[in-house]
Amino acid sequence: MDVRSFWIDFGTFTWSVLLLNFIQGRHFRRIIDKGLKVKTFEETEIPFRAIACTDDGRARKIVFRHGPLLEALMASMCLPGVMSPVLDWNGEAYGYLDGGVVEKTPILSPIEEHARAGRDQKLVLLCTHFDDQGRIRRPEGFLRRFTSTIARMEDVVWEFQRGQAMETPDTRIAVLNPQIKYGAGMNFEWIWFNYLWCRRKFKEQLSNAGLSRRFDAR
Repeated sequence: MDVRSFWIDFGTFTWSVLLLNFIQGRHFRRIIDKGLKVKTFEETEIPFRAIACTDDGRARKIVFRHGPLLEALMASMCLPGVMSPVLDWNGEAYGYLDGGVVEKTPILSPIEEHARAGRDQKLVLLCTHFDDQGRIRRPEGFLRRFTSTIARMEDVVWEFQRGQAMETPDTRIAVLNPQIKYGAGMNFEWIWFNYLWCRRKFKEQLSNAGLSRRFDAR
């Protein structure tokens, strides 16, 4: 699905489909809910966290640890300017936007979580980071210009956060980046190709990471 197809017809039906299923995220909600094996953070076998930021003008980073998974997941993927903020489900007077705005790849939050738990062990952090080479070309249309600008701002924040993480004592970091070459934000024509590409690149990079670890390289 390419979002541009929604703008072909400006009739009431098209606007209602766009509003309910995309802007308000109902379609994504149905798909995610159907795929969840458990419904709360407390039920997950492996401890899980989700990151979002508040839409109250301060863009505060929020790390969800408890409660309903579906709401937290929806909040963590709510693209600002494209999807409506997910309202707080505990009665707060604000909503949430995509956590990628404040931490594109969660790298500092796991370090903070490790310290929060009071663990003395050294931390080995494995994370995935996606550079979409397809978006580097000049974007066309308002939506892609908007998302490209957000992506660039996220990249700047990422480099700063990565630098901070690398300087953290007793912490080893491996960043897996498949360097996606085709497609761009909101264009799913290359989704299967990119999926297979990422799997292959992840295997290669994990193998290289294991090799470097044997020689005590960072």
